[in-house]
Amino acid sequence: LAQVTRVATLDRTAVFVDAGLDPDRQPIPGMVRLAPDEITRAKDDGRLPLDHNTRIVVLGRNGVQARALAERIAANAFQNVVFFDGNGARP
Repeated sequence: LAQVTRVATLDRTAVFVDAGLDPDRQPIPGMVRLAPDEITRAKDDGRLPLDHNTRIVVLGRNGVQARALAERIAANAFQNVVFFDGNGARP
């Protein structure tokens, strides 16, 4: 969490995505909750940034969940997507 907090502090344009959809967890103000089937809709409704070079950090209940969503977001032409697996951010 310290690494995620550091990114949030240093990169005010970064978008943080919660892949876990846990309604009780929101460690970062403004975090976006996003299910894998909502990516197209999220591009249209503003949950994902217009600028596809904006840093997107995906967190989930575990690394597998976070990585799966990060890969789906990256497959939609987003260039700067990383996921947090509990051990550190991974591209």
